[in-house]
Amino acid sequence: MILNRAAAALLLAALAALPAYAEEPRDAATALAEGTQEEPCAAETESAKRIQCLRKRHDSSSLYLLGMAFRTGGGVKADQDQALRLLRKASRKGSAAASLELALIYRGPRENEKDAGDLALGYAETSCEQQSPDGCTLYGTMLMETSPSENAEEAAEAFTMASSRGSGEAFLHLGRMTLLGLAGDGKMTAEELFLAAERRGITEASLRLGEIYRDGLTVPQNYQLAAEEFRKAAEKGNDEAMNDLAVLYTYGLGVEQSYSKARELYEKAVGLGSADAMNNLAMLYQYGFGVRKSYPMAARLLESAARQGSAQAFYNLALMRIRGQNYDRDEDQAFDLMSEAAKRNHPEAASNLGWMYWNGVGTPVNRRLGCRWWDNAVIAGNDTARENLTRLCRDVDLSSSAKGKAPENKREASGSPEPPAKGGQAKARSAGKASGSGR
Repeated sequence: MILNRAAAALLLAALAALPAYAEEPRDAATALAEGTQEEPCAAETESAKRIQCLRKRHDSSSLYLLGMAFRTGGGVKADQDQALRLLRKASRKGSAAASLELALIYRGPRENEKDAGDLALGYAETSCEQQSPDGCTLYGTMLMETSPSENAEEAAEAFTMASSRGSGEAFLHLGRMTLLGLAGDGKMTAEELFLAAERRGITEASLRLGEIYRDGLTVPQNYQLAAEEFRKAAEKGNDEAMNDLAVLYTYGLGVEQSYSKARELYEKAVGLGSADAMNNLAMLYQYGFGVRKSYPMAARLLESAARQGSAQAFYNLALMRIRGQNYDRDEDQAFDLMSEAAKRNHPEAASNLGWMYWNGVGTPVNRRLGCRWWDNAVIAGNDTARENLTRLCRDVDLSSSAKGKAPENKREASGSPEPPAKGGQAKARSAGKASGSGR
């Protein structure tokens, strides 16, 4: 399945992958400008004279710039301990840029030191209190990484402060939080927040706009607008947007159906390392959509995606093993691959794994585990698993020892699996019942 995703899972994943801040030092002049501080000693064009000028001064801006010189080796020999001492002094004197740099240092190069996480969070908070929009954005990001539900209100306040000073990334974060119901005062909708971020040059905002138009999240579903937004992000090199736009071309949603354009976009995204695009391009080759059917090409793409941990790739490879496409038909390997996909919260894989346990396909019969995997798949919204669970598992005690033939291999020892995250609709493939089409 390459089109529909669970909206909640998508948004939670987005929050879990908030844009990372670079571990490299920021440009000092830019940082000072953002903190509304003037750069002293700017008239000195020679590095040695500039450093000498800074050494004579003790204001926050001079201390920050001198600390950055030692951090980067700009005009002096690099000395990270001296850089830290100077940046701490600058922070205490009110330099928002120094406080932010310290947060980034303890979040990056010194993250393994004792109390580094607390120090990073503390300096980010200080930078925010010192009115740095970047500091507030970082502080809000770190709060959401720690505990989204508990810290949402404080994070939203930090992002709101940053957005009031023009931070595009802060608008992006507020849009995400608004979609999840974790923020929002009614003044701006998620769509408006993403548009504000987009106007400030945030590429990901175009991607998120495309998603809410495609999926009808808080707005009427509109594939044409989705295609426009995905195209904006794709033209700026966003591989996820390339894949999403290619999906629209694959099915002719909001655009004229074109397998050739879809393939071109998938290939560009694959070149950027997108596992989703690898799966979708493999589908074109597997079914011959706009290309000559090639199971070997499909298998190579899926194997590449599986090496990245893609649940969809493991699932599709399992189906190819079951069907004997490119590989010899091998139920044992199909079971192992289906298990990998199910463990990665793939709904159809969880349903099919239940079917394999129930019927002893690639594994000894174990109806208790079969029903438990169907139960997990039901939580994920899989209709085939719901039907199987209702029809076949009424007399199976999921907490008791397995009924039917007891397994004698190590697969039984894995215990109770974690419930999969909610996924898309499954399609019954046969009476029995396995689910999913591999798309």
